[in-house]
Order: sequence, then structure tokens, then C-alpha cells
Amino acid sequence: MKTLAMTGRGVLLLFLAVLALAPAHAKDGAAPPDAGALDTVWWNRPKFVAALGLDEAQRKRMDEHLAPKLAALRKLRAALEKQEKALLDALVKRDWTAARREAAADAETRATLRRVEAGVKVDVFSELTQKQVETVAAKHSGLVTRPWLMSGLSTERD
Repeated sequence: MKTLAMTGRGVLLLFLAVLALAPAHAKDGAAPPDAGALDTVWWNRPKFVAALGLDEAQRKRMDEHLAPKLAALRKLRAALEKQEKALLDALVKRDWTAARREAAADAETRATLRRVEAGVKVDVFSELTQKQVETVAAKHSGLVTRPWLMSGLSTERD
């Protein structure tokens, strides 16, 4: 007896559900990572500048860590969008070989994207003082756990 999950239709429905539940940008209404580039990074938002006592020199160095990586981040996100579309197309066509190939490419691109983001995140945090890192850990841990650097906690807005 075939269950819905084992059919091509079940795979497609599962994939669409995953896409609906895991968009490429924040679910809380925050802008996606490249919207506004350096103006939208958390360390340039007045709320975090004040909360952490960030000075202009620190923020400039943080910008300098991110700026050279922006092109690579945009390229990876664009590749990911293409791969997601190709995967969906393969699933709709019931081309399981192509779907597996696209899913593998998608996973590899996501891993590369996360590595680049994590590297920038560590570089940015290296500019914080010990007290600032402790404040982040105690009051703003979402800045560490988020997959990108561009926004603050999901429930807090400027």
C-alpha cells in the first residue's frame, strides 16, 4: 500500500511545506541579509550601538570584515535560489535523479554560505570587548545564533 509520503506527489508536498516553513529570510519581518547591506547590520543599528556601547572605530572595523564578503554572499544566495527552483522543477517533473542532484547541490551551497557567514560573524565578534561579548551572551544571544548578521533579535525592532 502506497502512502502519500512515498509518492511523487507526497515528495512535492513535503518539499513545498519545507519551503513555506523555512524562507531564506527571517520570519519575523526582518529584512533579508543583503537589503541595505552595511546599513542594516546589527552593529550599525542604534539600539545595539547603545546597548553594547559600540564606538565608531569598532563599527568601521566590523564593516571592513563584512564588506569584502558581500559579493560572495550575494553570489551564494543567487545560486541557492536557482538550485531551489531547479529542485522544485525536477520534483514537479518527477525526475528523481535530477531532484537528488539538485538537492545535493542545494545542500553544498547552503553549507558554503553558512561557512562564509560564520567566518564573518567570528571576525565581527573579535572586534568586541570582553564586556560587550558578555552583554551579547546575556541579553542578545540571537545575534550569535542567527544564520546571518543583519538583524537583531526576532522580537525586538528599532
